Amino acid sequence: MMRLVWCVCGSPAGPGESAVWRSAGFDAYTSFPVPSSRGVFSSLLDDSLLVPSFPDTRVLDPPTESGWWESPYGIFLVGLVANAGPEKPCMGERTSAEVADGFTYLSYAEVDATVRLLGSGFAALLRDGDIKLETFPDEERNGGKFANVGILLQSRKEWIFTDLAISAYPPLASVTLHYTFPAEHVKSIGEQSMLSCMVTDVDKLQLLKDLKPSLPELKTIVVLSAKSPLDPPEVLDLTEWKKQFEELGTRVLSFEEVMNLGRERPIRPIVKQDPERVFSIVYTSGTTGNPKGVMLTNKNWVAVIRSLHIQNPKTLGITPDFVHICYLPLSHVLERVIEYAALVHGVRIAYFSRKRDIIPDDWRASQPSLVLMVPKLATTLLEKIESRLSAQPLLKRLLVGFAVTRKMRAALKGSQPNFWYDGMLGGSRILRERIFGSPDSMKFAACGGGKLDPVVQEKLEKYLGFNIIQGWGMTETAGAGSWQAYRGDDSYDSVGGPTACLEVKVRSWESYDATKAKPQGELLVRGDNVFPGYFRQKELTAECFHYDEADEDAGAGAGAASQGKKQPWLLTGDVVEIQPNGSLKIVDRKKSLIKLAQGEYVQTEKLEGIYCGSAFVENILVHGYDSQSYPVAVVVPDRRQVVRWARSRYGKSGTPDTASGGETAPGSDYAREKPQMREGEDHQDVAHHEPSDSDDAVFEAAVKDMALKKEILADFDRIASENELLGFEKIKNVFLTTDVWTPENGMLTPTFKTKRPLLVRKYTKDMDDLYRQLANKQFTDDVDATVALRTVPWWRRITMLHWLRSWWA
Repeated sequence: MMRLVWCVCGSPAGPGESAVWRSAGFDAYTSFPVPSSRGVFSSLLDDSLLVPSFPDTRVLDPPTESGWWESPYGIFLVGLVANAGPEKPCMGERTSAEVADGFTYLSYAEVDATVRLLGSGFAALLRDGDIKLETFPDEERNGGKFANVGILLQSRKEWIFTDLAISAYPPLASVTLHYTFPAEHVKSIGEQSMLSCMVTDVDKLQLLKDLKPSLPELKTIVVLSAKSPLDPPEVLDLTEWKKQFEELGTRVLSFEEVMNLGRERPIRPIVKQDPERVFSIVYTSGTTGNPKGVMLTNKNWVAVIRSLHIQNPKTLGITPDFVHICYLPLSHVLERVIEYAALVHGVRIAYFSRKRDIIPDDWRASQPSLVLMVPKLATTLLEKIESRLSAQPLLKRLLVGFAVTRKMRAALKGSQPNFWYDGMLGGSRILRERIFGSPDSMKFAACGGGKLDPVVQEKLEKYLGFNIIQGWGMTETAGAGSWQAYRGDDSYDSVGGPTACLEVKVRSWESYDATKAKPQGELLVRGDNVFPGYFRQKELTAECFHYDEADEDAGAGAGAASQGKKQPWLLTGDVVEIQPNGSLKIVDRKKSLIKLAQGEYVQTEKLEGIYCGSAFVENILVHGYDSQSYPVAVVVPDRRQVVRWARSRYGKSGTPDTASGGETAPGSDYAREKPQMREGEDHQDVAHHEPSDSDDAVFEAAVKDMALKKEILADFDRIASENELLGFEKIKNVFLTTDVWTPENGMLTPTFKTKRPLLVRKYTKDMDDLYRQLANKQFTDDVDATVALRTVPWWRRITMLHWLRSWWA
């Protein structure tokens, strides 16, 4: 397990805080010379920097100790010259539907030539006014001057070509947009960043045409084909589109036409760059409102790649024969940072065919060494493996189940016998060959973008025979914050230790105590990879940082320390526990935000306010895990409403066993009506109505009734539709409790807000059971079986239950 080095002696960093922790690679990182800010930002508009020639990369000298680690393009050059060589395959796609034909690759030299042509083409557009250098008085970074170029593409090699070209030719800056962003988000980003150029594919042209009246600065659109490389080649005919956009004052060019401009007017890339230059603005999906633009500087990107490079022997373990398969969105910083980590080591990158249904074929054709996953994908992969196993003959299922169980039990004891599963059955090799095309190529998988369910992680590792490492990061930390070690780290509940450039500490928050032996609290981080701020949003930026008066200048991050400046701490909003070995364990979120497996954020306070509109709800806690795709809820039912419902459904007795009346259908009017006040009552009387003994009995029986749960979920679906909630905001299962939440018993604050950390800890087991029920389809089956059983006479029920008990025995 990777250990952190405690670097602060004596008292904690401040009241209610832990000591500062650093990675074992921190000293190696700080010993690396960090370029200082030159205060002058290189620009293609400076005629003295224009060198109209292309040096032959084959005769470039290897980079010096400090050379070329100054920009993303410089990182690529390190990989090209120092690690790969010009002829080594670099980026590839499938051009044949036959898996056996594999991928066709461009060499590192061919990629570099393409990047230089594309960058020279962008430079020509900039100097001709088709890309505008805008001045932003409310943004001090880059001297307030940005020539923003949007990238609205699926993951493909041209995405990285564009990113590298923009990096190599300042003052260009990339503005990354998720390909699935709705029109209103694209409009908001275009307006805020004043995009004058957009690189996209033909499928997005209609969207941009519709938005053009709102984006008057958009002067140029660079277009690629949207077809998969497996489809028959097409000649991209943009004639009609050019006419339509010309009328709107926008020039449309194909990707090849921009490269032709570069051939006509070649310009040498600018390798020496200012570390404080913002080379990219990454727009995050956000939780409410419009996306935020995270500014990333050369220093940020170099720091995180340099750190991964230093820690590579322990964390990623990338070797020259590695192959990385790219299918996650490059607009998410996680995939982007892994690709640059691969490029600096001179390895191959295979791009998926842009058809989600044939990703398994892409895996087999590329025979990857590293697969980057998100929790949702890992869960789906496990489900498919177990689904295939369940379809096998009984004897085979029993044998495989026995072997896997033995392997998992052995791992718990610290040993790894492979006799049954791997030795006798060859299980891991068979699965790896069927899934990844080779039994020997896969070294490990990395999972990010959310916490992977420990059960899923353990099972996949045992089935496939390689480790799955987890990490933590934010767009604001340039993607990487911490990583597990790919070998020797057998934990399933940690995200490893921080990257080499990062310092971390925790600060007490609510019931989490940072001064304990195992410090718990909000995670604070600082280092050269921490972003400088949100684009044109100073107030929002100020809310993200904490200045520690107790810190000395020498204790600041590597880059800040080298310049004698104090660096603030980034408030991550994640609540962590620092383990005895120095690794981090995510235990909660400070804000009422939860991140789901697919990467979407859910605002729990918002949902709690909406679902409280149900007549059945007195109090509610909405929660979820980043290993699951949907939220669940703990509900304190409204006592009077439940009693009314039960007596309406089952008659005066209110219990199913003595029911004599008809049954109400789920989603009936009882779910839509709040209890009416009787004459002379006020709201306080209703809320504190003293129930009778018979009401108590009816309430307690109803809370255990599966039909009530179904009724509440039906009402939640109605409320979700009325409030136009998104699919991942819909509650899929509920736990009904007879507990009472009050300020007196500590469940609520004096202002009647839920004490979230306390309630989450109290009901963790119940919420885990909700997810298990959904995974096993137990809840749906139980409800349907219960409803069906109640239509059977009591004497038949006894006979059926006796038969079922005998069959199970």
